[in-house]
Amino acid sequence: MSLRRAREDALCGYPVQSLALSRAALEDWGTCIYVEKNPDKRGLWLRGELHEVEQEGQPPKFKKIWNEVSGGLGAQATEAYGVLSLFAHPRDTGLSWLYHWDPDTTHLHWDGHFEPKNLRVCLYFLVSISQMLLERVAQLQFRVLASVDERWLAEGLAISERAGEFMDQVHGETVRVLDDAGAAGRRDEDDE
Repeated sequence: MSLRRAREDALCGYPVQSLALSRAALEDWGTCIYVEKNPDKRGLWLRGELHEVEQEGQPPKFKKIWNEVSGGLGAQATEAYGVLSLFAHPRDTGLSWLYHWDPDTTHLHWDGHFEPKNLRVCLYFLVSISQMLLERVAQLQFRVLASVDERWLAEGLAISERAGEFMDQVHGETVRVLDDAGAAGRRDEDDE
């Protein structure tokens, strides 16, 4: 659901909110995969929510979670999570997406502020995270239904191929947009 909402926010001109929701989806799946691999640790997330849970300790940081999960999520998830954190906790790159300025005034983006390049950055991360989780969704479908619908799988693979082409096409632009935004944020800090 987070990825669906992230898509809607991206289309409506709310790129920071879209990217924060993409990070939330990645975080949710990372937690689920970690707990699946470490069922003895599931109480770490439930203590304080359920009185009968008395587990000691804190949930691990996501750097540790990404290092422990396999299935292609590790390094790719660590990198995506780091970039998306700039938007979920606005600073540097993410902060400069929340407002723009000219010599006379600063414009805060309270309403949607649509820019095609920002939409492509959001879609880049949506597609990337969806690609990472496709196999996990198929596994979940298999566990719940005891089979994976062949048509669903074939359509998923075809969409995945088109998505890969999109990722290849916009990758360089995405990196430049993020680098430019980060540089703008650092220039503002230098001016203070």
